[in-house]
Amino acid sequence: MAARPIIAQSPFDDTTANIVLRSCDNVDFYVYKDILKVASPFFHTLFSLPQPTAVPASVLNSTTQDEFSPEGFPIIPVPEESGVLDYILRICYPRPNPEPLSLLALIEAVLIAALKYEIETAIQIARDDFIREGSKSPVQMYTFSCKHNFENEAQTAADLLWLRYHSGGQPNLPSIPTDIDFLRIATEIYHDDCGQLPAMCLYRLLRHICFKDGAPFCDHDVSTVVMAAQSNQGDLPDDESYRDLSAELEGLMSDYPADIFLQASDGVVIPTHKFILRVASATSILSRSEESDCPRRDGIPMIELQHPANILSQLVRACYIPLDPKAYRPQVDDDLRLFHAAECYNMHGISYMAKSRWLSNNAADPLSVYMVASLNGWTEEAKRAVRDVALSGLSISASKVPKMNIAGTSSHYHALLKHINTFNQQLQVVTSHCPSAKYPRGEETWNDPSYACTASIIPIVVFRAMRTLYDVYSIVDPPINDRYQDNFCNNPPSFIRGMVSESEIFRQKHREAILAMDVDLTPILASQ
Repeated sequence: MAARPIIAQSPFDDTTANIVLRSCDNVDFYVYKDILKVASPFFHTLFSLPQPTAVPASVLNSTTQDEFSPEGFPIIPVPEESGVLDYILRICYPRPNPEPLSLLALIEAVLIAALKYEIETAIQIARDDFIREGSKSPVQMYTFSCKHNFENEAQTAADLLWLRYHSGGQPNLPSIPTDIDFLRIATEIYHDDCGQLPAMCLYRLLRHICFKDGAPFCDHDVSTVVMAAQSNQGDLPDDESYRDLSAELEGLMSDYPADIFLQASDGVVIPTHKFILRVASATSILSRSEESDCPRRDGIPMIELQHPANILSQLVRACYIPLDPKAYRPQVDDDLRLFHAAECYNMHGISYMAKSRWLSNNAADPLSVYMVASLNGWTEEAKRAVRDVALSGLSISASKVPKMNIAGTSSHYHALLKHINTFNQQLQVVTSHCPSAKYPRGEETWNDPSYACTASIIPIVVFRAMRTLYDVYSIVDPPINDRYQDNFCNNPPSFIRGMVSESEIFRQKHREAILAMDVDLTPILASQ
C-alpha cells in the first residue's frame, strides 16, 4: 500500500484551495488556480484546458486516491521535490519572498523549475541566488550555465576562473601561455559535472582562461546530440540520395522486380530485394517480412524502419556495392551514419566497411578520429588516436573540431588532455637526454609537445635567420651561449648538421616514449 502523502506547510495546507500539486517525494500542496494562472503562463494554459471536476468526498475510494485529494480536489503530480516546489510557490503567492537560498544544487533545481513553469519572478530571484552562490564554485556555475544556455552567467564564471589564474590566487600564467599551461589548467579545474557538456564548452573555457579570446560559451544546441554513438538520425539534406539509388538500380529493378519495400521514417518507400538483404545479414528486417501482420503493398511486404530516407538509401546502396562500387560516393560523415544504421540492423559486414572507410578518410585528422572512436567505444582506434594527436605536432590549445560540439563529450576530451599531459611529463624526461633540446628557445618551449614535434625545423630557421638565432641564444646561460655562438660562427655547416642530428634523435626518442606510454580509456569507454 502506498504511503499516505504529507500535507505541505502553511500557506499550502489550506484545504479550501481548489487544486493539489503533489511533489515527487509525496507532499501535497493545496493551491489556488487563479494565483498560479496569474504568476505562470504555463499554469494559465494548463488550467484553461478542460479539468477534472471535484468529486464529493463520500464517493472517494482507494482507486481514486491518486487522482483526488480527500477533499475531492484534483491532484496534479509534478516531478519536482517538495523543497523546490515550496520555494517557487511562495514566490507566486502575495507574501514576502522567501529567504535567499544558499545551497547551489537547490538553487539550480529551483531555476530549472521556474524556467519550465515560466514564472518570471522566480526565474529572476533564482538567477540572482545562482550568481551569488555560484561565484563560490565557478566551475559548477559554468557547467550549469552552459547546459541551460545562460551566456551571461557562463561569462561571469569564466571571468572568475580567469582571475584565479591571473591575480596570484593560483600559480600565475605566463604572459603568453603555452600548451603546457592549457593542459595544467584542464587537470586542475575539471569537475565531474563538466562531462555532461559538449567538449567545445570545456575547450572555450580553457581558451578563455589562457587567452581570453572573447568567444561565446553557449552557442550550441543543448537539446541536440549530433552524431552521438546512439544517434540514428543524420542531417537531413535533400532527397537526392534515394532518388539516385532508384535511378541507378532502375535497370536491375526492371529485370528483377523488387520483392520487399523498406519504408523510411519520413515516409519514403525504397524498393529492394530479399536476397540482397539476406547476403548483407539483415535478418532482423527479413524476419519482420514473414510476420502475418506485416503491411503489404501490391502483395509485397513493406517494412517500416526508424531511419530517414537519406540514411536508409545509403544502407541499401551499400548492400549493392558489389554491383557497381564506383557509383557510391559518400559525403562527409555519410559513413558514420551508415555505420550506425548497419549496427542497428546487425548488418556487421556493412558496418565494418563503413567504419574502416571513415577511419581511412579521416586519418589526417586524429582529433576527430579520437572523438568519434571514443564516443562509439572503438577502443583500439581511440587509443591509437590519442597517440596520433600527441605525435601530430598539433597545438592542443588551438585545435578544435566539429565533433567537439556533441553533447556529453567533455569527459572524452578531458581524458585526451590528461593523456597528453602525461606524455608531456614524459617529454621532459626525454629532453634531459638530448642536449640541443635545451637551447634553441629555452627548455620550457621544448617541453611543449607542439614545438618538440617540429624540432627538426630549427636548423633551417638557424640557417635562414642568423640575427634571430643570436637573439634567441642570448637568453641562455653565457657559457652555453658563447660555445654555440662560436661553433656557429666558426663552422656553420657543421653546427647545422649537429643540430639536425640531435633534433632527429630527440624526435625519435619523443616518438618512442609516447608509443611506449599506456593509454587507459576504460572510464569513458565503459559508459558506451
